[in-house]
Parts: sequence; C-alpha cells; structure tokens
Amino acid sequence: MKFPKQTSLILFIAIIILINGCASTGLLRDTYDPEFYQIPSLMPENKLDHNPEFIVYGDSQPAWRLQVKFATAGIWTSKKMWFFPFYQLYAFGQGIYGLGNFILNRPDYGSDTREMMRDVVYSACKKNNYDFILNTGDIMGQDGRVPEHWKYLLDDYNLEHPILKEIPYLPTVGNHERKHDKKYGSQNYEAVWDYPSFYTVEFPDAELFVIDSNVMIDFRNDLKNAEQDSLYRVWLFSGNPNKPAWLETELVDCNKKFKIVSMHQCPFSYNWHWKDWYKRRYGPDLLTKKAELVNLFKENGVQVVFSGHDHIYQRNVLHYEKNENFPRDNIQFLVSSGAGTTIRPANSFRKREKLRKMYSEDGYNVTHDSHVSAYHYTVVSIDPNKMAIRTFGIPIDNPEEEYLIDEVVFSD
Repeated sequence: MKFPKQTSLILFIAIIILINGCASTGLLRDTYDPEFYQIPSLMPENKLDHNPEFIVYGDSQPAWRLQVKFATAGIWTSKKMWFFPFYQLYAFGQGIYGLGNFILNRPDYGSDTREMMRDVVYSACKKNNYDFILNTGDIMGQDGRVPEHWKYLLDDYNLEHPILKEIPYLPTVGNHERKHDKKYGSQNYEAVWDYPSFYTVEFPDAELFVIDSNVMIDFRNDLKNAEQDSLYRVWLFSGNPNKPAWLETELVDCNKKFKIVSMHQCPFSYNWHWKDWYKRRYGPDLLTKKAELVNLFKENGVQVVFSGHDHIYQRNVLHYEKNENFPRDNIQFLVSSGAGTTIRPANSFRKREKLRKMYSEDGYNVTHDSHVSAYHYTVVSIDPNKMAIRTFGIPIDNPEEEYLIDEVVFSD
C-alpha cells in the first residue's frame, strides 16, 4: 500500500513524537527530587545591613532553532545565502531539525550563550564580591507548566554549576514562567523559588521592590479579566486611599534615599515589546493601568525601574516636572535583557522616532538614551550619597573582553 506524501510526513512526525515523547505539562514534584529543583534564597530576611553592589540581568531562556536559524528574514537575505554553496541546505536542515523540536515542545537553541553569561556573571560576582543577582525574568524554558522546561535552568545553574548554591539569586516573575496558571505554573514556580511574586529587599539607603507585571499584561490569558483586575488592585494600585494596594503601601512607607523597582515588562520600550501595552487581549485597560503605575512611581520618587523581556539593552528616560507631588524629575527605565537568550536587533532610528511621538501623544516625555544589541549584564552600586549603574557588554568570541555600554549615576 502506498501512502500520499502528506500522509507519510504526518506518520513520520507522529513516530518521532511517540519515540521521544513530547515535553508535556506537569508538576516538578512528580518528576524530580526536591534536592534538584528547590533553590534556597540565601538572602538573610530579605535585607542587608550594608549598602550593596549587585548584578541585574534577565532573559536566559532557550530559544527555538526553527525561528532563529530558519524563519528569520535576515537568514534568507544574508550574503552567506547567496555566495556560499549549499548554505541553503544548511538552513533547511536547521529548519527541519528545529521543526521536530518545536513539535516536541523542546526549545533547542542558545545553550552556548546561556552558559557563557552564567559563567561571566558568576566570575564577576566572585571577583568583586557582589552581594546578589537580581534576575528580571524569563530565566527558565519557554513554558513554566512543563517540568522539562525548568530542567534547562536547573541543569545549567544548579546541577552543573555552583552559582545558585553560592550567590543569593532574586527572581522577578517573567511571562514564560506562567506563574498564574494555577494547575501547574504557579506550583512549579513556588517549588523552585523561595520568593513570592511581590517582595521587597531593604538596605540602609535603598529599597528594592520586586513586582509581578503579569497581573497587568497576561500573554497567555492565564487570568480572566475580572481576576486580573482584582490582582492589580490588590498588589499594585487600588484607586482607593482607604484601602491602598501592596505596592502603594510599601512605597509610601519607604523613607530610603534610593528606590528601585524590578518588573519583567517595561512600561516604555523602544524595541520589540513596545506594542504589548496596546494589545487588548493581554488584559483590560492596559494604558490606564500603566498611567496609574507610572504616576505611583513619580509620586514616590522611584529613580530606576529594571525590566527584561526585550532581549536587548536599552535605557529610556521619563522626564517630568518636579513639584511637591513629584520629588524627582525623571525615572530611568532600564532594560537589562541579555542573559543568554537570542538577542534581538534594535529598531531603526525612524521607528524609534515614531515611538517617541506616540509616547508624547500619550502624555509622556520619554527619551531613548541608549541601546545595544549585545549580551550584557548591569552592576548597581549603592552608597549613602550615590547610586551608580553600569552596564557591560560581553563579546561572544571573547567573553573576557567585556566593555562598558552605558553608565548613569544618581546623587544628592
């Protein structure tokens, strides 16, 4: 009996899936031993008795070879495609191999760069005696509901390397962790991290506020609109002065000189994810909620907001008029998102200018002060009179030759 070509292809894919098994949803506790997946906080009572130096970076999740090596427009317009014999066969081979892994739900690209950035950050922490690492989200695989996707993190960072055993590692909830999927995502996240979704860390002259921005922007619709609204009002902004949200209370009660926020999705992006706040399917009233959150930052003198999500370094500055309600005159929105996943190219000047005008029409004076498409990490240094933030780029071909990308200093 002779099968049509389409049927043969379907049978071939089905056989691969049956032999290998799909990476399926489930609970970490049903798949691995607790010693493998439980990561201790190592931070004494969420405070330090001294002003810290620490590293910020994010987005080390594995990517899809199918997208990076086959479906990207730049692959097919590159010089290699036109001037190197048989390079087309290489690209098609990557596409076929990548398609198989995509069907099996196994992210398959970027292990070299993830390990490179892990080693670079670990070395920097040991050499400079940094106090902790703040991750801006999306540290594991593509889907937090899948135990095998957590294995990428647990193998590379916990089993085969001492970084999570020796250095306090503070997580920020990303979108890939699927923290709001109650059946698997939330239980897996809580099994790994000894941190809640919202928490603070205190220092003598500064305080760090870590928040879960997925209660505003829900990529996978794990939350119904009503529940999403409720969580936003409970944790970020209530709109009721008699019953303030958690973040409102924490910011008002903070009398530290420097206030730092970490959230995965940046309110102001000049790259790929600028559009997230304009997509209704991600959540109700996103622009209103963003305005409420930004005003809360302004009213309480937040100096810097760290984010990830965009797979690039960028620093965008919100300028506003200082008055009795707004104790500062700008907020630095800094995206440190080069921890190992595939780096995205920067938008063109023309596109960035369009975004600047769009933000202006929305009522925000946001300038785009810096960007680099490179693997990188950021160092924050705090003392009683100054907070300095420096970002270092990491060349793939020579990771030891790191270079200064950007620097911003806050002082009295």
